[in-house]
Amino acid sequence: MICTECHDDTLHGTEGLATTRYDNPNAIKCEDCHEEIWTDTADNPQHAQHLSDIQCQVCHSVSYKNCYECHVSVDEAGLPCRTSEPSVMDFEIGYNPIRSSERPYKYVVLRHVPTCTGTCDYYGSNLMSFFNALPTWKYATPHNIQLNTPQNESCEACHYNTEIFLSEDDVRVDELEANKDVIIKDTSFP
Repeated sequence: MICTECHDDTLHGTEGLATTRYDNPNAIKCEDCHEEIWTDTADNPQHAQHLSDIQCQVCHSVSYKNCYECHVSVDEAGLPCRTSEPSVMDFEIGYNPIRSSERPYKYVVLRHVPTCTGTCDYYGSNLMSFFNALPTWKYATPHNIQLNTPQNESCEACHYNTEIFLSEDDVRVDELEANKDVIIKDTSFP
């Protein structure tokens, strides 16, 4: 498939400011092409049980790229340059940070964005004073959709599988406060 089989020219936004890249009333949804998932649930008890609470990618995506600690520093010649840690292939499910009528899911796939508390230190001190205001683990829609994935092999492959749910152990200590609303707590583990 190519991009335009799903996305139209509103992919890069519509007029006006947006809070997230998902602030598009015409954003593509899996159901736009797969409407039968809402009507033909008799043959798929997982869909019957989970469609309203779980983003499609939770069951039908696999590991994807996550980036960490991108910041501006100085190279050997004294010039500003971007540095970052190597990206990591990972798969994490957490609470939906942008829950709305368009994205009503409780559980979604999350991606770590390339930021850290020191991202802007090159330009001055305390420029990220609001770092904890938003999660660094963001709502994600990976484009690696598959019918069969490790987490949808069985109920047990997902439920109580601590490897795929974002926990405090998966989050850097200095990012715990920013991500407190997307981390799955032990007491609410699905």
